[in-house]
Amino acid sequence: MTRKIAWALIVVAGCTAGAGEWKKAGADETTIAHDSAECRDSAHNGALRRYPYRGSSPSLGASAVAFSQQGDDNARAVAEASLFNGCMKGHGYTH
Repeated sequence: MTRKIAWALIVVAGCTAGAGEWKKAGADETTIAHDSAECRDSAHNGALRRYPYRGSSPSLGASAVAFSQQGDDNARAVAEASLFNGCMKGHGYTH
């Protein structure tokens, strides 16, 4: 599970930071950090609502359970990155 969480964080970090720094006229580093943290929390919670952690049926077998969880983790990471980007743009940031 820890490995999956680490992978999801790498994906999210790559999606949110890979295109450059977020910029907003008149915003200092403290404001950007605050808005970024707020958007990151909001995006994380939104992604969990869309793709909650759930149990899989062990009757499907270990590989099916792992595959299902991996798909959910990937979908959650993509949703989180998209929600984060939308939130930052909604606050008037560009990158």
